[in-house]
Amino acid sequence: MAKINKQEVIQKLIDELNLYPGKDMIPSELADKILAVYQINAGEVAISVPTTNVVKELRHPFVVAPGDIYIVPSTGKFFLTNIWVQPDLSDSDLNFHFLLTVGGVAIKVLETHSLIHTINQPLMMLSLANPIELTPGSKIQIQCDQEYGGSFLNCGLTGYTQD
Repeated sequence: MAKINKQEVIQKLIDELNLYPGKDMIPSELADKILAVYQINAGEVAISVPTTNVVKELRHPFVVAPGDIYIVPSTGKFFLTNIWVQPDLSDSDLNFHFLLTVGGVAIKVLETHSLIHTINQPLMMLSLANPIELTPGSKIQIQCDQEYGGSFLNCGLTGYTQD
C-alpha cells in the first residue's frame, strides 16, 4: 500500500469526506488498486434536445421521374428524424422508395412493393431514434418504378438543421 505523505492531500480527505480527526480514522495509505474517478459539475453540463424545424410534404404522381421533397441546405447540417408515405392508388401493383444521400452515398429507404387493390392505403412511416445526418446540398426524393396514371404518393419528412 502506498503511504500518503502530503499534508495537503490528507487535509483534502478530511474536508471532502467530512471527517473529524478526534473521532474518525484518517486514511494515511492508499489501497493496492486505485480507480480513477471523474467528478462532473452538473451545473456546467447542458444537454438540449433539438427541435424539429423542417417539415415538408409532397403529393407526387406515380411517374418514374423522382419527386424532390426537400433539398438539404449546402451550409450547416441537416438531420432527418422521420419520413412517411401514404399511397393514394387505384387498383395497382407498384414499387416506390425514398432516396437519401448519407456521406455522399445514395441509399434507398422505405423501399416498398405495393400489391394494393384498394383506394384507402395504410400510412408507412420510419421514425429514427438516432437521426441521420444527410449530405449537404443533397436531395430527399420519392421515386416510383413505373408510371401509373391517376395514382399519387402523399409523403413527407421531418428533421432539424444545425449551424
